[in-house]
Amino acid sequence: MEREAYKDLLEWKGKYGRKPLILNGTRQVGKTWLLKEFGSREYESLAYINCEEAPEYHIAVAGSLLGIGLHEGTGFPVGKVDEINLYPLSFKEFITALGNKILAEQMGEDRWNELSGLSSLFIELLRQYYYVGGMPAVVRAYAETHDVPPVRDIQNQILADYRRDFSKHVPADILPKVNMVWDSVPAQLAKENKKYIYSAIKKGGRAKEFEIAIQWLQDAGLVHKVRRISKLAIPLKLYALEIDFVVQTDGLYPIEVKADENLRSKSLRSAAAVARLTVPC
Repeated sequence: MEREAYKDLLEWKGKYGRKPLILNGTRQVGKTWLLKEFGSREYESLAYINCEEAPEYHIAVAGSLLGIGLHEGTGFPVGKVDEINLYPLSFKEFITALGNKILAEQMGEDRWNELSGLSSLFIELLRQYYYVGGMPAVVRAYAETHDVPPVRDIQNQILADYRRDFSKHVPADILPKVNMVWDSVPAQLAKENKKYIYSAIKKGGRAKEFEIAIQWLQDAGLVHKVRRISKLAIPLKLYALEIDFVVQTDGLYPIEVKADENLRSKSLRSAAAVARLTVPC
């Protein structure tokens, strides 16, 4: 599959004053695969080298935010490395992986008037993206099978792996609360009222009780805080946001997966707007 971050790697390769590169991202978003693919395409040989100060080499490593940003002990090499952040597949990357590269290229050219006749196709692809998400292993399975069970199996495995990984990195005193917050995410997203409700985590729960656990998940890149606003006005800044990973549990599905309505549907229209716009924390 093609990843847009590949262009960032090419830019890094030709960068003046290039430093060793760290490719950031949460677990299983495709960091190691992308570096191996980049190395095999762009260089005659590829090797893993444990060395920080080697300007004569093009050194690139991959590490999850859990292992890099939240580790204890060894210090971070401040000022000695370049960094590129990698995220799950964007919608554009998703439709490319499904064999719709021409559509993806047309999206990049912003020729929306010409694409309006394909709106039903884009709506269907968006619904598939809502369900499949952007984790590379899941997208690959869906692209090869177009079947739901393999997708759900891999999603469940990734969720289980994340939860097991918490015990390795999360301080013991907040681990139970991190698990509670993590497990509550699907129910919080499924609510009609999108305000985060702490009592939904635990009866009588308060912000003070869970703020450290939520901050830990934010630092790990596993959740993103979106500020609630009542009025859209300057100087509000808006940034593009893609759906990283639709967290689902058995019996709980996004409205868009179940709905048969088109873009005139309020729920789908609202979801599409959320997918396009978010407010920086």
